[in-house]
Amino acid sequence: MPQQELPKFPTGSTVPFPYESPYPQQTALMDTLLECLQQKDHDDSTWRQTNDSHSKNKKKPRAAVMMLESPTGTGKSLSLACSAMAWLKYCEQRDLTAEEESSSKENDKKTNDANTTSNATDWWNAWVPPDQKQTEQEWSITRQTAQESRAALQEELELWRSKLQKKNSEDNINNDTSERVKQRREYLARSAIHTAKMAENSGPKRRVKRKKETNKPDDFCATDMSDDSDIEADKNPHRQPRNTTTSTGLRAASVLLDGNRLDGSHRNHQIIKSSDDPPKTISHVAAGSGVRKIIYAARTHSQLSQFVGELKRTTWGETTRVVALGGRQLLCGNTALKKKHPTGEANLTEACLDLKKESSGKTKRTKGCPLLESKEAVATLGMHLLTTPTDIEDAARMGKASHTCAYYASRKALAAAEVVVLPYSMLLSRSTRQSVGLDLHESLVIVDEAHNLPEQIRELHSETLTLHVVQAAMQQLTRYMEKYLDRFKGESIMILGNLRKLLKAFSDHLTGNTLAERKRKAREKKNRSKSNKKEKESTSKDQTDSSSSTKKRTLQSTNEFMLELRMSHINTFQLQRYLEESRLAQKLLGFTQANESKEGDSGEQSTEAGLSKHVSAMSFVQKFLEKLNLSGREGKVVTEWPAKSDSSSKAPTIRFVLLQPASCFDNVVEEAHALALVGGTLSPFGHVAAELLASDEQQNEPATGASLLQLSIQADRKFQQQSKSSESSLSMVSSRFAAFTCDHVIDKSRVFFKCLSMGPNRQKFDFRHQSRMASDLCQDLGRALLQLCQAVPNGLVVFLPSYSYEAHLVQQWHQSGLYDKLNQRKTLFREPKRAQQLDSTLQQYAKHAAVGEKDGRNGALLLSVIGGKMSEGINLSNNLARGVVVVGLPYPDCTDPILREKMANIDQCGVGGISGQAYYQNLCMRAVNQSVGRAIRHANDYAAVFLCDYRYAAQQNVWSALPKWLRNSPSSPRSTGQSFGSLTNELEEFFSRMKGPNNN
Repeated sequence: MPQQELPKFPTGSTVPFPYESPYPQQTALMDTLLECLQQKDHDDSTWRQTNDSHSKNKKKPRAAVMMLESPTGTGKSLSLACSAMAWLKYCEQRDLTAEEESSSKENDKKTNDANTTSNATDWWNAWVPPDQKQTEQEWSITRQTAQESRAALQEELELWRSKLQKKNSEDNINNDTSERVKQRREYLARSAIHTAKMAENSGPKRRVKRKKETNKPDDFCATDMSDDSDIEADKNPHRQPRNTTTSTGLRAASVLLDGNRLDGSHRNHQIIKSSDDPPKTISHVAAGSGVRKIIYAARTHSQLSQFVGELKRTTWGETTRVVALGGRQLLCGNTALKKKHPTGEANLTEACLDLKKESSGKTKRTKGCPLLESKEAVATLGMHLLTTPTDIEDAARMGKASHTCAYYASRKALAAAEVVVLPYSMLLSRSTRQSVGLDLHESLVIVDEAHNLPEQIRELHSETLTLHVVQAAMQQLTRYMEKYLDRFKGESIMILGNLRKLLKAFSDHLTGNTLAERKRKAREKKNRSKSNKKEKESTSKDQTDSSSSTKKRTLQSTNEFMLELRMSHINTFQLQRYLEESRLAQKLLGFTQANESKEGDSGEQSTEAGLSKHVSAMSFVQKFLEKLNLSGREGKVVTEWPAKSDSSSKAPTIRFVLLQPASCFDNVVEEAHALALVGGTLSPFGHVAAELLASDEQQNEPATGASLLQLSIQADRKFQQQSKSSESSLSMVSSRFAAFTCDHVIDKSRVFFKCLSMGPNRQKFDFRHQSRMASDLCQDLGRALLQLCQAVPNGLVVFLPSYSYEAHLVQQWHQSGLYDKLNQRKTLFREPKRAQQLDSTLQQYAKHAAVGEKDGRNGALLLSVIGGKMSEGINLSNNLARGVVVVGLPYPDCTDPILREKMANIDQCGVGGISGQAYYQNLCMRAVNQSVGRAIRHANDYAAVFLCDYRYAAQQNVWSALPKWLRNSPSSPRSTGQSFGSLTNELEEFFSRMKGPNNN
């Protein structure tokens, strides 16, 4: 029987590319990614061979980490899409044939061995150990199940693709993004969903005996830590759909999308005897998670949609199964519900869960959500989302058109997806990944604009407890213990008692009722009694004014915080373990809801206090305890008491501020097969690694060599030494770590770059915080922009340090008349503060920027903010940004106590010369480089870049942090004595030279 030949591993030169010749930088980027993946695959294969199912050393190797820097406009998204898809297709073909290949080789070996021995030992050679026989049987069943399930899914998807293609051909539609194609897809989805609903309704109906809602003692009573029976009862990863076909003979979408069938674990779990051995799966993914995946994460949905667009351009573009995950605000198709809750994801989620609860327990009196009437309809929509790559906007549109929930349909299709695009928040939260069913094992995780990750992780994992939450948790726990006290064992009573003490201490701390606070007030009262009446009145008045007009805030380590509460004797690790294993938060939620329904309380008070009816207050306490148990260097506890005169009625809060995001990012590195951190401003790599990969220092073993942090610092040193070479790209690759950086694809002559140290009136451009508000400086900046508006055609984008400074400049220019002059030369637009207004502003700006010289006006002028909505993820190519002006250096506020703690923390843990001051400098320069990158989006683009501040040319540390492709500009960018007249002449010559048949 002929054996199927295994495919060759792809390389940068063999990957199918939509263009005949990619840029050298693109080929080098794909080579780096694929070479690292190949070495990682080989190491994992070796590890599996030496660590069988009975080995004690079962800890899987951590993900290979790749740090890939490619300037904006070099086509890195397309390069990533092509190389990642080539790797995924290779892996799928290899995984479905590898076991068969290895079995054939093993049989051939046995045959050869048998021929070389005497007949007397044939029985010995033919004997197979029972464990090996069972393993072979499991792999055979796994492979057969996966092959059949994937073939059935592919056949169904090809059927719908052919219907869509046939209709497109009949209507002469060639543009797959046209409105008519979208309408055709919606029509096919509606018809399929209608058929699925009819089949589901016409099938045999099962009578489900409803349980009466009772409040038995065992329903909500927490178990002891040694009893895990109630936990295991809810964890059945092999729960299967009841039927494989509908009553009309059609294959049910819920079956075709079933993860256990797609990964092959559907049947083989039944023959496993030991609970320690998980079911065999194709690609070694987690059982029930479906196929191996590429997971792409970005900060904004526009970046996610852009990557989906790049996927469509690849060789596999029309057939790639893509799922876009997002929040209800984007995917919910219930227009009535969204009208009631127009703003806020939390309110919409609350209302959605209420309707979903009604849908799952529908009676004649409750209607539930009309978009969730049929589970098979939701699964059918999920399957239609996979027919062609679909971004989140198209998914929402299809759900609305088919009157089916796209939010739950995208989750239903997750197991079958080859590519998953999602925002940072969903990737970085393990609990969110678990709730949507996303598993990272054996997946390639790509994080775009990865320099944003540290701040995103800090924001996501900084937990807050308000006084309302603490009091609600304490009240629920007190009532709960009064109800079930006689049913608890002694250990549980002790732990719950300690939990109550801790909650009481939190409450006293927030209300100012601690022992230390009472002693302080007593001392103040004693001192006042000794003072004379005048001093007493003055002191009392000052204290009253101070207490009513200022907000108090403290910053403490976790140990200092617990000592102040006098709770350092309580074992918080034991409390956390008990909360996790007993699931007390969930039991308190059920207990509270049962009591509220019995007492007729709708829970409106809890909602008004900021608590969800579907989330227990104790769950917030549990999350806070998890952060409190981190080491003292990983975070600080911030307590804030609002001023008495504050009319916003804000409650006192305890907030855990994460300082070292690596501890919360470590779960991604542990679970994923490989992690690609991508961006245009990642350098220096050591700074990013110090924040994201520092925990690898503790995980590192001598056998593995240097840590990821040390490898990233080595890459920085290597690239620095080779920075003057003529190579367009530099790389360093191993099985655990890879680094890559490259020049821009644009020719140096197509960039006009100047550092402006003075204005037209020779006013020094010193935009430091203490001097930038000066009227003379603001006016000279306005005059400089006016001259640039006359020389730069089409669109000119100006990035300013902050929204407040932008408002100050506009006010100054209105008073002097410069604002009207700027608006007369170019139509002036300002970056909106509301995200909802961003698209409309950009559309109007693009419309006016595209217009050439007309009625005395030449294009448009856009005032933006560095680090704002338009400084990242916005494509301002061609005429949208023929000029970019960056004003000042956007250093963060160095007086911020949290920032100072971060810098001090980096100084204490610094490796390889990384310091807090270097971190502070890098925050600023990354923001500048991101703003500059809005222009120059492809090789034929051209633009002028101006950096307005004397420090860009005068300070070497600032100059060296600018991109290499910008520093190498031939236009003498650091010259400081040039007049504005000669500058505008050079500028006009540059744009005159750029006008030609090959320019846009």
